Amino acid sequence: MVKFFKLKKSKEKKKFLIILLVSVLYCFFFVELHKTIGPRVAALAVVPTVFVGFLYGTWAGAFSGIVCFIINIPLYLLVGENALPDFITKYSGATLVEQLSVVAIGAAVGRLHDLALKSRQTLFALEKARTDLRNINNQLEKRVKDRTSELLRNNEQLNIVSEQRRNMVTALQYRFKLEKLVASISTNFIKLSLDDIDTGINNALETIGEFVKVDRLCVFFIEENDKYIDMAYEWSADGIEPRIVLDQKIDVNSYPWLIDKLYRYEYVNISNITEMPNEAAAEKAMFISQKIKSVVAVPIIYGEKLKGLLSFSNIRTEKKWMHEDIVLIQAFGDIFINALERKKSEELKDTERLKSEFLTNITHEFRTPLTLAMG
Repeated sequence: MVKFFKLKKSKEKKKFLIILLVSVLYCFFFVELHKTIGPRVAALAVVPTVFVGFLYGTWAGAFSGIVCFIINIPLYLLVGENALPDFITKYSGATLVEQLSVVAIGAAVGRLHDLALKSRQTLFALEKARTDLRNINNQLEKRVKDRTSELLRNNEQLNIVSEQRRNMVTALQYRFKLEKLVASISTNFIKLSLDDIDTGINNALETIGEFVKVDRLCVFFIEENDKYIDMAYEWSADGIEPRIVLDQKIDVNSYPWLIDKLYRYEYVNISNITEMPNEAAAEKAMFISQKIKSVVAVPIIYGEKLKGLLSFSNIRTEKKWMHEDIVLIQAFGDIFINALERKKSEELKDTERLKSEFLTNITHEFRTPLTLAMG
């Protein structure tokens, strides 16, 4: 009993109780069955032996058979058999073989228990190994998935960086070509004679318009004491209707938002006409009526005074302009106005020269008769 209470596991306690109960029942049935079958009742020992072997294994089953063999001696004496020497001589034959068979059966059952236990342990180990493999596989899949996601993110970032670099290189190449175009047109205008300036401006507008890929490129000048705006030069792409005849004598007060920006020497850059602010309602309506989708307007300044504007319009598709490109295209307006002012200055000089020659001739004509008369 002391050993029983020292058992810690409830499963072991249950096993002990089962063996104890079976042992008590064995002793009870031994006494009762001996009356019927006699000494052969010893074969009943196989029951507790099988239980012990089933519960504890090979050696426990064999030991249980031996214990039953030993217990049978006082049980035989209890049921009225002769003294111990007489018992041994009388039952040393078949009874002994039966008891040894019980021991063997207990050992065999115990062995089956051990094999079953080992099999369960093996199956448990295999299941644990499968579980571990599944966990490892899941971890590897998660790592692979995470790594793949990380690589995809890195690849996307590299693609973004590469695209940005390509865009930057493309923008720099475009700007370099635009700078060369500005320099080329500027050099060309320096060489132009006064009579070729108008033709030079028209040719330049065509070259610029095709390079920057716009549908219409116009030069407007402010006339008559800053009251009106007239379109002086225009280039239109193929399939685009010219407006130079229509856009004359435009009242500056008709488009206050645009004119105010130009007078503050600011450019206007509208990639999408529909997104213009509310205060530019008049300008928006005008652009929509002309089916313009994007427009850039830069001021033309000479002698710190607003002289007009240079407009770039896209009708078929929208166009987004970079700030650096807009700064460059302002140079075209400067080239045009400088050439026109030079032409105006030369024409004024010619007028003054002709006027001076005319006055000189008139004076000479008046002096000649007087000289003759005074003889």
